[in-house]
Amino acid sequence: DVARSRGLGDVYKRQELLIKAREAMIAAVHTFNGAGLFFRAELFIVTSVIAWTYLMHAYYKREGVDYRYKQAGVVKQTKHGADMYWELGQCLAHGGCPIEKGVIDNLNFLTEIRHEIEHQSTDRIDDALSAKLQACCINFNDAIKTCLLYTSDAADDMQCVDLGGRRIL
Repeated sequence: DVARSRGLGDVYKRQELLIKAREAMIAAVHTFNGAGLFFRAELFIVTSVIAWTYLMHAYYKREGVDYRYKQAGVVKQTKHGADMYWELGQCLAHGGCPIEKGVIDNLNFLTEIRHEIEHQSTDRIDDALSAKLQACCINFNDAIKTCLLYTSDAADDMQCVDLGGRRIL
């Protein structure tokens, strides 16, 4: 069991979505900062959208919001039989979303770029988007602390990423 091998046990089971959110954002930052990659922005965007989706799922789970797609009151399922959970856009559009409008605008912009990455080729976009990507990281850091009360004290024993003088948990 991976959780037990990391010494997390019950904490991991209760906080799995939050841990995945944090690790996905760390992976996005590490990937972007990695040497020798030519499409770092694309990799960052795809991974950060996953991080934000996990973060929003953790928030809605904690708040008791059922964040699964439903049709006529029945939970929709994938072709493999798993429950279908909201994607990031649906999480941000929900009336109970705790994220500020400016952050939502940034995430919607990055989600549109993610769709372009998925459905067509993008030109080299790293330099053009670097400010938006940095804002995404800083906003994530703020959201994980304010929305889910995840503090740096709680993370002192965990890996952190430094993003230009700001600590990304």
